[in-house]
Amino acid sequence: MKLISYKSHLAHFKNKNAIKQICKEFNFFYEESNDLTTLPEDMDILWSAGEYVDPSHIPSHAKLLFGPGLNLAEPTVKKLTSVSEINKVYINVLCSSVYNQVYTKFLNTNVKLLLTPLPIDCNRFQPDPTHPKEFEILVYFKYRDPMLKLQVIEYLDTNSISYKLLEYGTYSEDTYISLLKKARMCIWIGCAESQGFALQECLSMNVPILVLDVKSVLEQCFQDGTLMYKEEHFEVTPISTTTPHWDDRCGVKIYELWELPDALEKIRENFTSYQPRQFVLETLSTRICWERIKTAMDLQQEPSKKQGICPSGVNQQPQHTVESPSVQSDQDEDCRDVHRQQETQFQ
Repeated sequence: MKLISYKSHLAHFKNKNAIKQICKEFNFFYEESNDLTTLPEDMDILWSAGEYVDPSHIPSHAKLLFGPGLNLAEPTVKKLTSVSEINKVYINVLCSSVYNQVYTKFLNTNVKLLLTPLPIDCNRFQPDPTHPKEFEILVYFKYRDPMLKLQVIEYLDTNSISYKLLEYGTYSEDTYISLLKKARMCIWIGCAESQGFALQECLSMNVPILVLDVKSVLEQCFQDGTLMYKEEHFEVTPISTTTPHWDDRCGVKIYELWELPDALEKIRENFTSYQPRQFVLETLSTRICWERIKTAMDLQQEPSKKQGICPSGVNQQPQHTVESPSVQSDQDEDCRDVHRQQETQFQ
């Protein structure tokens, strides 16, 4: 199997790492390119996370895979809907249930939507049973009404419950892992997510989560509390969630603050019954995620014999390879990614 990553610098680095992780595990050929005129004829997949590519640029036998991160701006939707059957190329879009609700209103049958997550690094994010728990709750806050955060903290302070507060965009991955090793559980005050890597990484560390969930993207706020989206941005407001990939092994979900005491008590009383890491291993491993994508894209069962994988899982071919800028914090990059999308989505 030969996969070409087009303009990978536009991809959230967690998504890019996930694609590379798949290629490494299955010994697929991986290459990065910014030039559509020099694509290899024997390529199998062209992956473009954030930019539309006309199917005429790739060999007729190859597959196009877009997203996650292909924004909902009108020009992009129009290009996707204009794809004719003459191209004989199925365009696959990795997207969330929110994007699916919008895309399906416009796209023709030549475009398949893949409602599947990308894998997380279960080896890096794994629990350490020998590490003592030093506090009760890690409070994670991302793009919600700041008043909600203050109310949760006030409740914990009033009831003398030990906690640490972690705000999106302010920490490194190493710090995050260190805090997850020390926390017994997590309270997640998050926004609408397409995947939510950080939440899934928390689950992978076997830390159960109490989620203060959302019902729509209209609950998403900037740091000063102003809304990111308004009703006029959508013909029909998409139903949303903080936890698109979840089951009862992961913890408890609530929607109203008054539900917090009972939900907190429920997790405490049934703490040993939660198995969030098992959920992750069964649904978000590299192999399982690739099987979903492979089936949806109707790809060959076995990879091609043309490999050339270097130890890092990336082929070193300078004529096509473009290195993305290094990122020390996944949250910082994710912040930039969100704001890039917002700048272009609703012009």
